[in-house]
Amino acid sequence: MKKILFSKISLVCLSALLSVPAAADLPTVMRDSITYEYNASSRTAAVKDCYVMQGRVKKYVTCAVVKDTLVIDGNVYGVTDIKASSGNSYYGFRGNSSLVSVSLPDNLTSIGKNAFNGCFSLREVAVPFSVQTIGDQAFQGCSSLERAVIESGELGSSVFYNCGALTELVLGENVTVTDSKNLFNGCDKLAQVELSGLSEVPADLFNSRTALRRVVLGQNTTAIGDNAFLSCRAMEEIVCMALVPPTVVADHQSGMTKNGSLCFNASADKGKRPQVKLYVKKAAKQLYEETPVWQDFEIIALPETPTALSEQVADVNAVKRIDNGQVVILRDGKKYNIVGQTIE
Repeated sequence: MKKILFSKISLVCLSALLSVPAAADLPTVMRDSITYEYNASSRTAAVKDCYVMQGRVKKYVTCAVVKDTLVIDGNVYGVTDIKASSGNSYYGFRGNSSLVSVSLPDNLTSIGKNAFNGCFSLREVAVPFSVQTIGDQAFQGCSSLERAVIESGELGSSVFYNCGALTELVLGENVTVTDSKNLFNGCDKLAQVELSGLSEVPADLFNSRTALRRVVLGQNTTAIGDNAFLSCRAMEEIVCMALVPPTVVADHQSGMTKNGSLCFNASADKGKRPQVKLYVKKAAKQLYEETPVWQDFEIIALPETPTALSEQVADVNAVKRIDNGQVVILRDGKKYNIVGQTIE
């Protein structure tokens, strides 16, 4: 009798569980060929996909402007997310090989996993200060991506994996890195990086980026992790705005000095190639000259003029671009190079 009663109870419980309805899909609305799903409770919206159907063919958007807000039935929804994808799901902009440009709103908080994965035609991206997280593989395989400016956000694993055309990178003051070893794998043309916001350059961050020529370190940089610049054999110039020389991890000296195949500075390889130039503030020059590792560079004081790089780096409104492989800073109608010198 007990067994029969237990079986009946079990069946009732199982039946109750099976009868619970699955979570309903959020309603959607399309604006300018971008489909958003929206949540009436939170008054937020997310980019779900980026195409329109023409018969049986998907026509993908080529120049996307993600709206900051949507007005639906008289209610205002803030667009805060680009939906994540995993497995065989394709949400956000994933797989849009036609996407050339994208503009992201200032209230965006999350760029989901694989959000732009496989956007082969995307040329550049600027992630606004409001973003808090950038998911794994978010820009993986964006093989035409040349320039990325990330003002804020926690970077997941392999975010820029196999972005083979990436030449210029800017990481702003609120950027954090969770998996530095795989973040830039396959970025074989990366030549210029500005790390004005990182207090510590994580271990292995630019390990084996053999095309890397110029690095800008911010005034709050305090440490450089192990092998952060290992085998950066093309390095020509470093700009360090910190008044106190950052600590260099002892193991392999972070690739900051020449040691066999380790290369960042040419101090042990003189005569074979020019020594790497290190630009620092005039007030800090003597301290760098007296500090191990840093003293091996050719140390040059930054010019104390309105065109000095110290002001260019601090000026968030300065526009930076690549011209013939060189970073050009546009400010007040004039062009400057990486050390603040005027370019005709």
